[in-house]
Amino acid sequence: MGNGDEAVTMLVIAWCASSPSRVGEITVAPPEGSAHVLGRGDESEGNEARVRFFRQRPGVLEPAPPLDGQGLSRRQLVVRAHGDGIDIERLGQCALRVNGREVDSAHVVAGDVVEVRRELVMLCVRRAPRIAQMRHFAREAYGEFGAPDRLGILGESPAVWELRDAIAFAAKAGTHALIVGESGTGKELAARGAHQLSTRAAGPFVARNAATLPTGL
Repeated sequence: MGNGDEAVTMLVIAWCASSPSRVGEITVAPPEGSAHVLGRGDESEGNEARVRFFRQRPGVLEPAPPLDGQGLSRRQLVVRAHGDGIDIERLGQCALRVNGREVDSAHVVAGDVVEVRRELVMLCVRRAPRIAQMRHFAREAYGEFGAPDRLGILGESPAVWELRDAIAFAAKAGTHALIVGESGTGKELAARGAHQLSTRAAGPFVARNAATLPTGL
């Protein structure tokens, strides 16, 4: 799965018809020169190396069960690491689409979307194989994989975990915090989270849209 913080190419499940809770699971491309088969079932059903998925959370990498969508073939795709990306080739009956275009094979890099029609959508990313331990965000606030955390924040990417830790740090600081971002990015949700984790959590949280304040104020 790689070492340290060095970024590797991987596929992240963005949608799974049979198991919506699998969104966010990752698989790292096999070593250069080797091929793994992606499909329904596990390694016990054949001699081929199989793609395995993992749940990536701070400090841990938990193995996930094999894919079980009945619409997937047992040998749906063959996956190989190649250069800066991943070579994929269709083996099964389901159509393969890359960035919306139907193909039989493709070389995908970070940002590309791989779709096994009506069954599975994956995003190709470059990411460290492990997420650093949280320094401020407590384990009991995590929630289940793929579900909202105690603050109502949803997401399993490294960026979301960094956000959670930053909110927890601001909550412990005991001083003013300025949260900036475009409209609709969740600034109030972050502010509520900082309040909830702070020593003032028992007191009221007052939200006010600055655009509604009278000009004189």
